[in-house]
Amino acid sequence: MRRYLSYALLSICVVFSTFAGEDPNLTRGIAPANKYKNFDIDTINQFNGNLVIRIPIGDPLPVGPFLSQELMLSYNSHNYDYEFLEWTNDPNESHYKRRAIPEDFSNAGLGWSLTLGRLVPPKDIPWTTNDRGWLYRSPDGSEHAFTTGLGDVVQAETWDGSYLRLKRYPSNLNQAVEYREIEFPDGTVRRFDPSNNLTWIKDRFGNAIEIDYSSLQWLIRNTYGGQTFRTTTINFQIRTAPSGYSYIDRPNFQKVVSSVVIPTFNGAATYSFTYGDTVLPMDGCGDPISFDPSTFAAPLLTEIQMPEGWSYVPTYQTALGDACTAGVIKSMRLPTLGTIEWTHQAYSLPQAECDDNHFWLVEYPGVKTRTLKDAAGNVVGDWTYTQSVPTTPGTNWICHGVTLAVGAPPSESKTTVTSREMVDGELELVGGKTEHYFSAALNWTLYGNRVLEYGLPFTGNTSDVTNGSRFLSTKRFDETNTIVRSTWLTYEGDGNKDGRLANARVKGELTRFNADSASGQAENEACIVDTDRTNYAGYGHYRQSDTTSNFGPARTTYANYTPNATTWVLGTYDSSWVKEAGVARKQPFTFDANGIMKTRRTLAGTAPEAAGIPLADQDVLEAYCRDSRGFMKYERSFGGDGGGVGPMPTDPCSDSEVPTTTEYQIEHAFTFNANNGLTNIRRNIGTCRSSVSMKTSM
Repeated sequence: MRRYLSYALLSICVVFSTFAGEDPNLTRGIAPANKYKNFDIDTINQFNGNLVIRIPIGDPLPVGPFLSQELMLSYNSHNYDYEFLEWTNDPNESHYKRRAIPEDFSNAGLGWSLTLGRLVPPKDIPWTTNDRGWLYRSPDGSEHAFTTGLGDVVQAETWDGSYLRLKRYPSNLNQAVEYREIEFPDGTVRRFDPSNNLTWIKDRFGNAIEIDYSSLQWLIRNTYGGQTFRTTTINFQIRTAPSGYSYIDRPNFQKVVSSVVIPTFNGAATYSFTYGDTVLPMDGCGDPISFDPSTFAAPLLTEIQMPEGWSYVPTYQTALGDACTAGVIKSMRLPTLGTIEWTHQAYSLPQAECDDNHFWLVEYPGVKTRTLKDAAGNVVGDWTYTQSVPTTPGTNWICHGVTLAVGAPPSESKTTVTSREMVDGELELVGGKTEHYFSAALNWTLYGNRVLEYGLPFTGNTSDVTNGSRFLSTKRFDETNTIVRSTWLTYEGDGNKDGRLANARVKGELTRFNADSASGQAENEACIVDTDRTNYAGYGHYRQSDTTSNFGPARTTYANYTPNATTWVLGTYDSSWVKEAGVARKQPFTFDANGIMKTRRTLAGTAPEAAGIPLADQDVLEAYCRDSRGFMKYERSFGGDGGGVGPMPTDPCSDSEVPTTTEYQIEHAFTFNANNGLTNIRRNIGTCRSSVSMKTSM
């Protein structure tokens, strides 16, 4: 939410902000803890209706064994941000106005972005205590907040389950910043210069993606040890707004991507972008503001041409729509000549405070239907989204000191998805429909800590009849509208972080297989599977998971996670075991300082408890041996029925420590070319050898 024009005509202006991080009503991209429907290139947020489209620009290019350059052109249909104004000049108008403001994050036309990620500095949001702090905007448009409020910070972590860590260098805030880094849980690090431009991405072995900037070009270099072995070029162009309009105050509309050139074996592959500069209604579900312009200009991406000559061709809603959808994408012709079409509707979602204009609900544009057509224009399948928020109008509630018949604030939202496919020339229901439930409580007085769960995929209003700590998440119905399956969730997190449940995660999940119940059988007699997670190790990892059912044996899985917050190596563990029907099996592991697995040992024995299983010569020991860049050099396996493994070796990649019984050894040796493509695999089994050579891409 942000200021857009001068407020000289207002005597009072207030911006209401419920969340210091990303507002679930407006969430873009693919964010942790949200629920999505994934298709081929498009994904739909089932809470707020946002449409995400992701088109790969080139194949992934290997930079290191755990780092690839993957350029992704991303679209988000939530093309507007919002601010709320308290309006007191005109007694004939509503006191509360919700202003829609076109987004400022795109660089490839309205809603489209092509980046490797951005660090966004704090921003002063007028007339509210919730100023925006540091955040990371990922390539798909999702935002991950590190801090709230203004000012610099030495170190901070996200609290949305992404587990990113921001660090400032130098750490002395009295000294000028030289650079900042974001550490990711996969071991990669992103560095940003004092102007917050991404300068490189590195893995723990020094393999890097480096970015050089000029006025109309980005050079993306793949490097190791200061040597560049591959360069990708992103070119930009300057757009001119239609007559009577200007892009001067909208730099993201003025400079847009024009082409991407990626190296190949035979030269280079070029991806070209075409635009049309269009005047659009100032729509976006906002309220009319008398002194705001009624229209604005924006570049619309109209074609993405692939190197092979194929194209993606999007079209947009350019007229004033009936569901606040001006500028939103409405179709995409695919390179196969098939087409995806979308229609949009207003999703009514709660706001924290009721007012005399919107009451408890405000609107956001979201997907109504998705239709897939073949090259001849025939419908192959369609999906319909119906969103609702139960309210109780007619009863009085005080809104800003005024008694209105708006009823109590809502506490849940439901999205129903119905899908059909073409069968024998007719569209038929396939799988019936699915109801998705979400927590939508925002009133602290009425709902207390349930407000922290806002936007999570369950409703606190309905608990399971067998396990009362599980709450309704989905119901699936067949073609006759008979329920066949339901899921029920328990969430927990790390407490209240600026009005959100920090690092919200699923602690328990129950699935009820209603279709397996006999006719007339009570719901609590249906087949169920219930999973409960315990022994939380931090950073998103539960060590133990216990699964029970009313039709099979119980099962326990355990992974002894050992996250290291100092080095930000968060996914390591030293052992895991599984116990089912009174029998346990175990595997010990070792990892290096970079969080890369070195060895895995599968114990041959079993026992009632995992702790009682000893090491044995018949265990299977696997060793993963890497070179200085982290590439796999050898995979070695020892032991089995022939025995000979002995105690756990200190360095199983050393020839001096491997078992001497060669007939019970398997070794894979790998060879890579200068561009990190795998070119040869040699397999040694005992004294036998075989080799496979291959040609790989750039």
